[in-house]
Amino acid sequence: MPTINARVTKLEKQVVALHKALDKEHKASLALQDRCKQLEKWVKAEVKWTKEVTDMLHQVNWAAIAVAFPGGGGGNPPQTPPDWPVP
Repeated sequence: MPTINARVTKLEKQVVALHKALDKEHKASLALQDRCKQLEKWVKAEVKWTKEVTDMLHQVNWAAIAVAFPGGGGGNPPQTPPDWPVP
């Protein structure tokens, strides 16, 4: 049967091991929190940029552009060159 001192030593080693594991997990948690904050900041910037671009596109007078450039190809221009020779 192990002595009291052996049991205490074994428990102390377990406490030290658990403390190291907890410290490691805490550092990983802090890194993950930092990454989440970075991603949140990036998403907010993307949303802001998208809103600005959408607002700019709404300000364009598309009817005036269509009148000024009538050969624009319509709403669905061909995606590949035509098969016939171009004059």
